[in-house]
Amino acid sequence: MSHEPLPLMDNSDFDAIEAILDALRVHDPEVPQWEFCEGAMAALLCTRRPVPADEYFPLVVGIGGEDGVPFADADQ
Repeated sequence: MSHEPLPLMDNSDFDAIEAILDALRVHDPEVPQWEFCEGAMAALLCTRRPVPADEYFPLVVGIGGEDGVPFADADQ
C-alpha cells in the first residue's frame, strides 16, 4: 500500500495551528500549548498501530465525545 506524501508545513501553517489553540484557550485554559501538541504528534507517529483522531483528539485537547469539538467550522 502506497500513500501520496503530504505537503510539508511552513511557518504560516504552524501560525494557524497556534492561533486555533489560542482561540480555544480563551474558552478553556486547559487547552495545551503548541509544544505539547508537537510532542503528542511525535508520539503518535512512532506508535506501532494507527491511532484514529477520535481516540487521540479528546486526550490531546481535552474535548470531544458528547461535548463535540468547539471549532468555528469543519476546516478549523
